[in-house]
Amino acid sequence: MVALAGCSTADSGKPAASATATETAKPAEKTPAVTIGDAIGAVKDGKPVIITDSRGSYQKMALNPDAAFAKTIPSDNDGTAKQSGFSDADILDGQKWVSEFIVSEAIDSTILDDHDGKRDWIAAHKNILEGDVLAIANASPDELAFLNTQKPTDAVSVTYARDGKPRAKNVTVKLNQVRGLTQGGEAYLLFDGAYDVAYRAKSTDVYAAYEAKGYSKDQVNSTLPDILSKDELPVHGTATFQWALHQVGEAWRIAGEQYTYDNTLT
Repeated sequence: MVALAGCSTADSGKPAASATATETAKPAEKTPAVTIGDAIGAVKDGKPVIITDSRGSYQKMALNPDAAFAKTIPSDNDGTAKQSGFSDADILDGQKWVSEFIVSEAIDSTILDDHDGKRDWIAAHKNILEGDVLAIANASPDELAFLNTQKPTDAVSVTYARDGKPRAKNVTVKLNQVRGLTQGGEAYLLFDGAYDVAYRAKSTDVYAAYEAKGYSKDQVNSTLPDILSKDELPVHGTATFQWALHQVGEAWRIAGEQYTYDNTLT
């Protein structure tokens, strides 16, 4: 696993290698941070991409194609990415990949509210995980914090909206910094950022979730006054992240990750 600050990782112990960047892309515009922007409902061949599971149906989310990820590198790029051999074109391609992954999987995974499906998700996506990240995923899936999935031990596990529309709204993703790292003779891109999301939860489903945990009607109303007078209750989620990406051919793989996530029912 690529060593990221603040998390337990393994180091190859090999001396760092250097690489010389070959600039082929037009220099990108620099801004304090890149706001990826709102996610949108995914569409394929002119039709909404609908996912159906045991809870119902919802529209898959996708990154807004007009987002800045494809043309802007964060200004905090400190030059280490190019020192590690990455061009602006490489950085922008990595930004696009990690931004799309955050929206479609970290924020809108098929196991967002289905913890039991985590091993199936890993089996379907292990081609994008490598090294210790893949080993941890196989041995202890709950250690993959970047998958926002509720656990059975949570105080209340809420099923998000299943009405044929996206389960989340008001998604904003920011990339604050991009850096390069050479470790064990391999070059990696590190992306630092944060996101904010408001998930959609039907009030009747929230009420049922509280009842399933043994809460009385009075207790639910005390916690969430007039809950059934509203159609939906937003669940606000915030996260900070650091991803280490390894480029293998034209593909990107997750070689390291550090992630914090919190949500609040309001």
